[in-house]
Amino acid sequence: RDQPRSRGLGDVYKRQVIKMGLKFSRGILDSVNSRTVGMLSALTSFIQDVEIDANSVFGLELGKLITVQINHLVTSRRHTLAMGNVINWLKSNIAVLPSTLTHEEARKRLCANIDDFVRGRIKLASEQIVKKALGKIHDGDVILTVSRYHVVEEVLMALAKCVRACVRHQLGVCWWCLANLQRVTPPPFAV
Repeated sequence: RDQPRSRGLGDVYKRQVIKMGLKFSRGILDSVNSRTVGMLSALTSFIQDVEIDANSVFGLELGKLITVQINHLVTSRRHTLAMGNVINWLKSNIAVLPSTLTHEEARKRLCANIDDFVRGRIKLASEQIVKKALGKIHDGDVILTVSRYHVVEEVLMALAKCVRACVRHQLGVCWWCLANLQRVTPPPFAV
């Protein structure tokens, strides 16, 4: 069989993906949302830069090439369930690209779909969770966090801007927090 007609496995095309993989492995991006947005950003750069032979079907060739990029990211740090869902979403978007589109039109459509996904399903969702959580926290409430989650941090920063009197403590003073808890509210992402 002839050699593949597509280019895109070279370092020039993987540069953003390699950088993102390093961020994943070093723990620079540690939350699910930041890793998902970072992954989609790197893959968007790859989609914009990859060269695919004009005589080939863009969606088919891109599907093969993007799998290699995704495997690199997953090898850098195991993906979460949410990231796996996003990977499936992206692959299905690539698979349904109409073959009647030019390569440039297909790139633009795919990148626009990714931008819409990040804006609508990740950033807007986080903003809504913060708004809902702010409505459940009242002056004088004691907030106990067990782990670090970016949406919880956003809620605490928003509370600080509102000048609400809330206290945040580490688990070392858990006994004090538990003694002062007035009610238990489920985490913001569960509401």
